[in-house]
Amino acid sequence: MKVLATLCLAGLLLVAYSSQAQTVLLGDSTYHGLQPHKDSLATVVARLGQHYHKTELLLFVHGLMTGGGDMHGTRLGGYALHYKKLGATFCVANNTNLMFRIQLKPGAHIVSARGIRPGAADFALVIEKYGPSERGKDREGQPRVSEISFDLKTYFTALRYPHITFISRGKLKAGENLLKRKVQEIWLW
Repeated sequence: MKVLATLCLAGLLLVAYSSQAQTVLLGDSTYHGLQPHKDSLATVVARLGQHYHKTELLLFVHGLMTGGGDMHGTRLGGYALHYKKLGATFCVANNTNLMFRIQLKPGAHIVSARGIRPGAADFALVIEKYGPSERGKDREGQPRVSEISFDLKTYFTALRYPHITFISRGKLKAGENLLKRKVQEIWLW
């Protein structure tokens, strides 16, 4: 009887330990109780502490003018708070002080609401769990594959769903089998 009680207690401790080691993204929109477009810089710092590295987020502007010519420029768009121990980056808009994106790397020890882990899944598994991606379509609520770059040097291929995006580093390649792309990060929008 004593052995059974010890095994039950060990099992409970293991369950408690494993639940702390893995954070589930609630509704694929909340991480540590924080949600993009709802929480501010102050809320992020109050909840997670001062142990972050802060960098500037620059917006690159390029456009064609109706009268001819084009424009180029950069402006400060906000800040990124990098919590290295959490494997998470929180992007905060300069004009509103609201967080607009959470970037989660494999070190974040998270799993999406449907079981996707950065570093352990590929786009095929994402599509199996979340439904098909319709590349090039832009209908409300439909996932899409796109290429993202914030500095025109580093590129990401993104499999986008409402509130959650699965990221693979590198440009989209013509004829590439996207199903084999590894999910390297998960971003919450």
